Amino acid sequence: MITEQRKASLRAYEKRPEIKARRRALQKIRRQRPEDKKKHRDYMRARYHQPEVNEKLRLLRQQPEFKVREKARRETPEARAKAKAYHLYRNYGITWDEREAMIVCQGSVCAVCGSAEWGHMGPLVDHDHKTGEVRGIVCHKCNIGIGLIGDNLERAKSVVDYLEKAQSRRPICRT
Repeated sequence: MITEQRKASLRAYEKRPEIKARRRALQKIRRQRPEDKKKHRDYMRARYHQPEVNEKLRLLRQQPEFKVREKARRETPEARAKAKAYHLYRNYGITWDEREAMIVCQGSVCAVCGSAEWGHMGPLVDHDHKTGEVRGIVCHKCNIGIGLIGDNLERAKSVVDYLEKAQSRRPICRT
């Protein structure tokens, strides 16, 4: 359960001007008309689809020394941190600092279960799959649970009912 203190801290976080601005910007992008998206896609294809350049790059990428060098570059700590930050911004519209601020705002615990044990993947961003809005930072187990339930409140309630019945050792079948 989320305590009142956590709810208040999350509301305070969401009222920050930079968070509101980021949310408005994401909503504006989501509301773009399909014609504008097609126009942008056509522009990007014209700009970056150059067969002679692409062929040279394809041949370069096939060379073994290029693959070794590229793999070594991608596995540096700086490259990994940059990739994680890019993933956060692209998928959720938040920066690494905003993610860290949300963790601190939650008291460095999971927003669902309140555990400080994040699991092997570390703190994960939970978001609404319909709106794209970030809901909080959760542990690996809670993220898996939310994903399996599928953001369905009725299913979540039935899981809670089932667990309560099992705990009280009442039979599940009604006769």
